[in-house]
Parts: sequence; C-alpha cells; structure tokens
Amino acid sequence: MTPEERANLDVVKAIYDGWTGSKAANIDELTDYIADDVEWRSLANGAAPFAFTAPGRGKEHALAYLQGLTEAWSMVYYEITDYIVQHDKVVVLSDVSWTCKATEKTIESPKADVLTLKDGKVVAFMEYYDTEQFLAAGR
Repeated sequence: MTPEERANLDVVKAIYDGWTGSKAANIDELTDYIADDVEWRSLANGAAPFAFTAPGRGKEHALAYLQGLTEAWSMVYYEITDYIVQHDKVVVLSDVSWTCKATEKTIESPKADVLTLKDGKVVAFMEYYDTEQFLAAGR
C-alpha cells in the first residue's frame, strides 16, 4: 500500500468510525471530510419517497442527503466487513440495517460505498445497496 493509499484509508476509517459509532448522529463532524465540489450519488437515484437520494454535486447537497437519510431512517447497525483500497479510491463493504421512521419497517442489506479522495477529502461518493427493499420499506 502506498503512503497515499494508507492516508486515504485512514480518512475513510475515521469517517466510518464516527458514522457507525454515533449511529449516524455525527453529520456536523463529517463536513471537514467532504470536498466543496463533491459528487454525491445513491443507487436509489431520487426515487419516491426518498427524494434525498437524488444525485448532486457540492458539500451542501451531500449534507442534505445525510440529513434526509437521518430524518427518514434510524440506524440499527452498520457492520463494516472490509475495506478495499486502490489509488484514490476506497471501497467500504458492509452489512447494514435501518428502520424507516415513517413505516417502522426494518431492512437489512449488504452495502458497498465507493469513495474517491483527493487531499484528504471525499470528492466522489456512490453507494450500492438493496434499493428494492429500501423503497418498499418507505411505502
């Protein structure tokens, strides 16, 4: 692992340690890790009833996504199973469970997040998970 890859992994571990340790209550702490012009995407792609998952650019969009997520869902668990690092990318593999606050339905899904970093900040984020289950829980 190169020094750049090690530094990127350390940043991502710090992000996820805070996120999982706080059960998603640390949004304010994440702002320092997000680049001003970050590209933020989610597999649900803005599908109803979760418009906050729409793709967008900029720190404000990323923070609005995180706020929308935590307003609509409560984290049950977020267990990271592996990190894969190559060049400027870190992939986070995990098993997650969330409860939809509106319906009280709980989902479990494998999840993969792909983060691209530059100068210690996330410049691109894309998440993959069971969107069918996610959207059904919101209905």
